Amino acid sequence: MKKFAVAAAIGVATQVFAGPFGLSQGLSIEEAKKLGQFVPGDSEYVYVTKAVTHGHSDFDTYSILITPKQGLCGVAAITKDLYTNAYGHQLKSKFKELTSTLAEKYGYPRISFDVSRTFDFSKNFDFWNLDGMWIENDAWMDGLLNKTRSLNATWEEVNRINVSDESIATPNLTLKSSLSAINLSAFARSENRGYVRVEYRFNNYAVCVEAINSKKNSNL
Repeated sequence: MKKFAVAAAIGVATQVFAGPFGLSQGLSIEEAKKLGQFVPGDSEYVYVTKAVTHGHSDFDTYSILITPKQGLCGVAAITKDLYTNAYGHQLKSKFKELTSTLAEKYGYPRISFDVSRTFDFSKNFDFWNLDGMWIENDAWMDGLLNKTRSLNATWEEVNRINVSDESIATPNLTLKSSLSAINLSAFARSENRGYVRVEYRFNNYAVCVEAINSKKNSNL
């Protein structure tokens, strides 16, 4: 009975400290490969796979950033391609769905759209009904493709501070202790096809970036 209790406690601890998609801060590449068939990506210390043990059905590509000393410091995933109309309705819908799901777990994010407009939102503020946010524009996807328009949600400590008179603070931000930031963004591949990307950065992310830059510049 005591052995069972110990095993159960270990199981609970694993659930509590498991990171996004079951990938936790500090994992080595050997440990990560037990959770997905990761292979080297286009950049040094980046590894990619099409599936992970604890993946999500909306996503079909996962990438991780792992350095030899820091281990896993970042996780990103992109959705399957979403076919949409010129207004971006289907892409916006998936972005809204994922934002709402993440907000339930991590608190309410800062939403940025149309490049220059940024808002913070409290849990009592229905940001999807914000006047002018979803202006019907049949060139919306074209703007997203050409980067004259954007759609992003971010969860990080800076979200607790108002960024403009229109902003509402987000004091209910509940990032896990090992996470420093989460970014969710919509992208266009063409005027009728796009995807959503989510990125999680752990507390050791900045140190990993420093190590990568140091190695890159070592031969200058």
